[in-house]
Amino acid sequence: MSSNPIADAWRDHELPAAILTSTLLVGLVVAGASLFVDPLLVVRAGDAPKYFQIARAPFDAADVPSAPFRYRVVTPVLAWLLPTSRLVGFAVVNVSALAASGVVVYSYLRDLGFGVRRAGFGLALFVVSPAVAYLSTNLVLVDGVTMFMLACVFWAAYRDRLVVFALLLALGVATKESVLFALPIYGLYCLQRRGIRGVVRPVAAAIPAGVMYLGLRVFYGFSGDTLSAIVARGVGAQLDKFAMSVFYIPYEVYSAFGTLWVLAALWGLLTLPKVVRERSVDRRTAFLAAGIAVVPLAFLQPLIARNITRVLFIAFPVVIPTALLAIDHLSRRLRLAFCGFAALAGLAGVGGALVVLPSLAGSVESVSLPAIQYLALVGAANELVVILAVVFAGGSDDAGVGKPSVPPSGTESRSESD
Repeated sequence: MSSNPIADAWRDHELPAAILTSTLLVGLVVAGASLFVDPLLVVRAGDAPKYFQIARAPFDAADVPSAPFRYRVVTPVLAWLLPTSRLVGFAVVNVSALAASGVVVYSYLRDLGFGVRRAGFGLALFVVSPAVAYLSTNLVLVDGVTMFMLACVFWAAYRDRLVVFALLLALGVATKESVLFALPIYGLYCLQRRGIRGVVRPVAAAIPAGVMYLGLRVFYGFSGDTLSAIVARGVGAQLDKFAMSVFYIPYEVYSAFGTLWVLAALWGLLTLPKVVRERSVDRRTAFLAAGIAVVPLAFLQPLIARNITRVLFIAFPVVIPTALLAIDHLSRRLRLAFCGFAALAGLAGVGGALVVLPSLAGSVESVSLPAIQYLALVGAANELVVILAVVFAGGSDDAGVGKPSVPPSGTESRSESD
């Protein structure tokens, strides 16, 4: 019998507890946005008007914006289906998707072998993040459903459920094409576990996604900017930021995951050589190592996108678990030093938002000064969660972390406590 009644209650009612926790955290982040960014329910400049236009008549191919927005139809369709105004529909869909994403992230981490406490920290690191905070300040976007699809797709990929993975990937393409980020990771994972024959599985999974991709483009038409024009615009936006301040782009990169970047990189440096050197590693190591190897591809997205923080956050199914695993490699002294580093990073982020970034407000489309400051505050809160995860790593609730709980057959149940 555990001496911790809260931990016992969580284990006895794990799924309801995860749902409640995710919903409360999402509610706090959204409520904070309503306090700092006023008004909240508006169609802000940038991408939002394009998605709002699609929700007016999502199946009217003649009344859609240019590519690539016209192909991201899932969220606008869901907002259109609700018996509310389009604006409220987007808010309901995105907030609900974020809460559901937190639950899927928690379940995904449990299947990776994390204990209830460590998985709970992972859930909090996902929700209390600048990317989620940004969506809370601009609810007429497709990011919430995209995060949900990414969490589901990665969960299916780790469990190696080919049919489920393929169907989710196809639906994800209609949500936002960045969900395809999971496909090369699944390919490397299958290659490591099954050898050259494993390549057949990601190829098979890509077929429904390819059909969806082409089908959307046939239905809605291929009109829109050329790739060269999109790249020129994206590179131009990044050069404009660099001209305003050499710290702007590094700050956006940092904001995606904060000091979790450092922990994830540490795990990669310690683990990738082992995976390359050894012919056989456990499922979790193989999967996350494939993820770390592919994460650098995410850094190509700023070539075609203005906002760096949002696009880099697609790596959360890799960065969050690898960062949590890296904590186990830190000695007691290094943990204390890292906590100090995370605290300083959080304070520097807040200071930068209050002192440096106000002069740059409005330079990025749809980003206002209150939104920038709120994102910085949430980033500092994220660093606090990182510190708590480091401080409370180990102990009875996390004993045995390091052993993934889902075998190849998928028949073994998750451990009740790591």
